[in-house]
Amino acid sequence: LAILRTYRPRHLVITGGEPALYDLVALSSALADEGWQVQLETSGTETIRIDERAFVTVSPKLGMPGGKAVKMDALDRADEIKMPVGKQADVDLLIDLLKRADQFMADDHPRSIWLQPLSASPKATALCIEQATRHGFRVSVQTHKFIGVR
Repeated sequence: LAILRTYRPRHLVITGGEPALYDLVALSSALADEGWQVQLETSGTETIRIDERAFVTVSPKLGMPGGKAVKMDALDRADEIKMPVGKQADVDLLIDLLKRADQFMADDHPRSIWLQPLSASPKATALCIEQATRHGFRVSVQTHKFIGVR
């Protein structure tokens, strides 16, 4: 926390590997108490243990090699879903997941669903745009891929 006090970031994202493997309540509470916006990005395969003020992004790895099932309690806690999309089957898997996610889809807690092309290919991007328009989702692109930064 000493480093964070020095640099005073406005927004801190906990991601990489699978951060939901860990109990993040104490860390995220301390950060939120200090005035930081805390966000968790997870695949949703573990129960999420984080301060209630944290923003949670579930980025499921549906249909991907080594992908595990998304837990409904993780999806219920999510503020948004960011789905990697490379083909129509990815969107179909997401829609199937959403049919089982009553709490996520509840009107009393508006949440966003983002489709993110797996690559900067025009085909994947066009698919995301078409499906987002059709289903009322949003499109998220990884800017670094479009500008050639690795």
